[in-house]
Amino acid sequence: MAESRYFMPAGQLTLEQLKGVHEATLEVLEEVGVRFHYQPSLEVLKQNGVKLKGERAFFPREVVKRYLNLAPSTFSLYGRSKSIELKVGGGRPLLAAGYGCPFLEGLDGVRRPATINDYASLVKACEVSTSIDINGGTLVEPQDVAMPTRHLDMILRTIQLTDKPFLGSVNGRVAAQDTMQLASFVRGGEEKLRRFPYTMALINSKSPLAYDARMLESLHVYVSHGQPVIIVPFVISGVSGPVTLLGTLVQHNAEALAGIVLCQMLSAGAPVVYGSATAVADMRTGGPAIGAPETALLIGAIAQLGHSYGVPVRAGGALTDTNTSDVQAGYEKMMTLLFSAWSDVDLIVHSAGILDSYMMMSLVQFVLDLEMLTYVKRLMAGMSLCEDELALAVIRRAGTNGAFLTDPHTLACFRKELLDPRLSNRTGYERWLSKGKPSINQRAARRWEELTATHVCPPLEPDVEQQVQAFIAKRKEKEGQ
Repeated sequence: MAESRYFMPAGQLTLEQLKGVHEATLEVLEEVGVRFHYQPSLEVLKQNGVKLKGERAFFPREVVKRYLNLAPSTFSLYGRSKSIELKVGGGRPLLAAGYGCPFLEGLDGVRRPATINDYASLVKACEVSTSIDINGGTLVEPQDVAMPTRHLDMILRTIQLTDKPFLGSVNGRVAAQDTMQLASFVRGGEEKLRRFPYTMALINSKSPLAYDARMLESLHVYVSHGQPVIIVPFVISGVSGPVTLLGTLVQHNAEALAGIVLCQMLSAGAPVVYGSATAVADMRTGGPAIGAPETALLIGAIAQLGHSYGVPVRAGGALTDTNTSDVQAGYEKMMTLLFSAWSDVDLIVHSAGILDSYMMMSLVQFVLDLEMLTYVKRLMAGMSLCEDELALAVIRRAGTNGAFLTDPHTLACFRKELLDPRLSNRTGYERWLSKGKPSINQRAARRWEELTATHVCPPLEPDVEQQVQAFIAKRKEKEGQ
């Protein structure tokens, strides 16, 4: 396995542990099996050498190896206009914002059910942000639009308001097919969508060791249209998986490999991502502790596992369990985000905005996390950013009494070398006091308004807009809305 490009924190699996987890995973797949609650998936598995007992699938290790080897190490994802091409697995982490939150904390600090207008505002902010690469799909779950066609309202605003690729709906076969149809309108047909993937599916397993019909229906649709699939186990140590971290990794790995193998059986070479939302439990409540140090250790180990199979990895993010934008959010998010970056993760969902263990998106926290991302990116960039980095001529010119602030070398290099943060306070106390002692949360609230006010995105072409609107109107009529 290749070494990490960066410093790897304590907790990295040894080669012996990595092999042990892999071998134990193969035993689980072969002897315990994975349950698939979807007949078409069972038929595909059976046709390709997997043994079935009812809905339970037992994977021979040679079958696992054969189909894992078909998964590509990299693939490209394109924006609406194809002017954006992102290489997944290409050497830098791609970032998406929060995903799946039913609640939103507004600028007033009040928690409430998310609305479709909240969703649109977040799409705008993702489009404007230079840190966010991929629109988060279900940035929030709007509670003010009807569930059967909610995904249509969300995808409409996504393709209208951002040029970036997006995570599509995985709410079953119909919603996934709707996503494909709308994406095909934008791309100019199904064949062009297949050649230039525009959307991805985030497919969760159902721990322990199962996949439900809704997710499997969606997986089949995305793979059949050539759109990438992220396989994402969400094992909670001590609740839906073993309490030991290595035991959790074994179960997580079995669920992930089962999903990846199914994708390759459906279409050899299908673009897939080895994903994770796996975390430990707070044993006092039984709930997930996504901001725990053990969760950060799992992020690093999961990145090792995924990369050992030669596929891109999604894990981590700016994760926290706290209920508001406070110091706990700061230290938990920076810890999990740094572990994600240090571990060479290729795709990071939940990069910005989430609080309360994935339950709430916060507008203020979204901006604070964007600031945090700039810090992490600067750390990962290292020291060699400017020519003449050793600056010997400058040191000679200055000697023992000279000034560096006005030296031409300083003027030429400081913008490349030194991060200029948007929110962090570096002024003296008196100046801060004279401005009314603004907190960083207050500065973030003002920055949120600036972000959404500066949103600009080229409109859809008129014929595409017409196709999209007509399709959505027809689908809503069919659903009686």
